[in-house]
Amino acid sequence: TKAPAEVSARRNGEKLIIAVRQAGKLVPNSEVFVQWPGDETTNASGIKTNDKGEVEVSWPTGEALKGGFISIRAKVNEVKDGELEGQKYPLIRRWATLTFPVEVPAAK
Repeated sequence: TKAPAEVSARRNGEKLIIAVRQAGKLVPNSEVFVQWPGDETTNASGIKTNDKGEVEVSWPTGEALKGGFISIRAKVNEVKDGELEGQKYPLIRRWATLTFPVEVPAAK
């Protein structure tokens, strides 16, 4: 799509690969925050996307894996001057979010 900002994710083995796009193009150096089920903290400083506009995070395993929802948010900056209600700004900050369920595999 050509949304102003969007985030997508896919699992690849024990990694979660997150992609950030702006107007349909991958965005390098975007800040991404991930919150896993059962984890009340978010990686506060964020993780930066690579040159391809993606970031990889480890998928929790064992006791660290909890059922619930994964929450991802990404900040996308567009260098574009403007003015709103008399206040000038040098860039536009957009946030894209993605939330999806994760289940804990049944014990064998």
